[in-house]
Amino acid sequence: MQVNLKIKRFDPSDSGGKTWWQEYEVDVHPDSTVLDAL
Repeated sequence: MQVNLKIKRFDPSDSGGKTWWQEYEVDVHPDSTVLDAL
């Protein structure tokens, strides 16, 4: 099963403190948890 994860990212070394969203498409088993997918 394919799932899409949208992760909010942050770079602590960036003095501007900007955040951004990054999307991943991953293959997981139907009984997987969110932690398994990450």
